[in-house]
Amino acid sequence: MRLIMAICIMVLPTVVATEFFGIAVQARTGGALQMADLWAGLLGFVLCLCGGAVARRDAFVGMAVAIHAIYWALAFGFLHRVAPEAPLSELVRWNAAPVAYSLFSAAAGAWLGVRIGLSRRTPARR
Repeated sequence: MRLIMAICIMVLPTVVATEFFGIAVQARTGGALQMADLWAGLLGFVLCLCGGAVARRDAFVGMAVAIHAIYWALAFGFLHRVAPEAPLSELVRWNAAPVAYSLFSAAAGAWLGVRIGLSRRTPARR
């Protein structure tokens, strides 16, 4: 149950931030790491931190990274459909830095959140 709540804590604000503030992962057909990528990574870090604190399970780290990888796969798929002249290998090469930053932010936030959640456990009463 904690894992489901943690995933909701991570995913629902991401959808809200994407819809209302425009903060989201964005695959591009060129260019370097931009400020929007940094904000999206920071948002991912904070949400994974909160989710990890709720989950208190090491499995949440892998789930958070997998969900962020799915976000990127959907972004690549959309961009590949919109701009079919750009081969998928080029899209991956152009977006390697934002993808790595996003996945590392998710992993670091989730891992730190799990550690914080485990340290805040109340001791058993005798």
